Amino acid sequence: AVDDENNEIVVRGNTPRGMLWRMEGIEIPNPNHFGNGEGANGGGVSALSTQVLDDSDFYTGAFSAEYGNALSSVFDLRLKEGNNDNREYAFQVGVLGLQAALEGPFSKESEASYLVNSRYSTTSLINTLGFAIGDSDIFPEWQDLSMNINLPTKNMGRFNLWGLGGISSAADLAETDTSKWEYRSDAYNAREEQHLGIIGLSHNFLFSNNRTYLRTVAAYSHTNNMDLEDSIDFYMTRATTKNESFKYNTFTISSFVNHKFNAQNSIRTGLMYNYQQYDLKAQNFDYDRQQLEDQIDQIGNTNRFQGYFQWKYRFGPAIDLNTGVHFTYLAVNNDVAIEPRIGVRWRQNDANTFSLGIGLH
Repeated sequence: AVDDENNEIVVRGNTPRGMLWRMEGIEIPNPNHFGNGEGANGGGVSALSTQVLDDSDFYTGAFSAEYGNALSSVFDLRLKEGNNDNREYAFQVGVLGLQAALEGPFSKESEASYLVNSRYSTTSLINTLGFAIGDSDIFPEWQDLSMNINLPTKNMGRFNLWGLGGISSAADLAETDTSKWEYRSDAYNAREEQHLGIIGLSHNFLFSNNRTYLRTVAAYSHTNNMDLEDSIDFYMTRATTKNESFKYNTFTISSFVNHKFNAQNSIRTGLMYNYQQYDLKAQNFDYDRQQLEDQIDQIGNTNRFQGYFQWKYRFGPAIDLNTGVHFTYLAVNNDVAIEPRIGVRWRQNDANTFSLGIGLH
């Protein structure tokens, strides 16, 4: 990114929106505070704490067939499971804010566990207490909550209930003393507010042959990005110059079967369904015509279906071949995409790995 206001990820010059965020194996909205609107996929502060993140994968090349609806890269996030032996607590105070986490088992007789993390920004405390630092009237505020509840069973596999929620806002106030006006921006009020909510349920089931497992994930997400600007004149009369609201409600379900034939051969095939409702509004003031004009005003919904098949073959301990094909159908315009993929990885030694990937995206 060009500065520290954003953590956009640009791969091979593609738009940041070309990157796919996934959590627990399913597509999710942008998990950042203070995102830069519809063309963005980052923000000033991540909504996820390192306290809840497990090992995650970042793909910048021709990623495997299970990943679709992405042009540049994939960030596949996984959440840690709570300690199922002992209860643990953490409280941190830092420059960004306050953070509290708790994890542990539900009981000594069960392997079920929980992990909950909450954060509250320092700037929110400053604003609440009425302090001002520098020339700012209102500092950016944010808070978030994330969780992962692990529920293993004896005969029905393992369930995980997980979620992420976040609220962020920022504002600039107009200078009410007109004698201090030097620039047009001095007479403007601006406020942005963003809401993020994700709740998901994952299920893992290992078949009795110990070579086949089924993973199913269902999730619901809500995002609402609002941006409002108005100006004041010498009589303190307000006039709206920008009014944007982009609201999405999305239900997604994904399921795949993975089967290992032997030490060399394994296959994976899966299906994904996405139902998305959208309410998009954007108004901007036209200074030539001196009126507020509609740029976008659309309410609707659409369906997206995806499927894939991939085969992994190991030539030995050093060389892996991964091939497959991804299929996407988008109902809003009846568009179909068939995307073949192939990748090879050679581990020369513990220090060096070479990989080659080719794919249509």
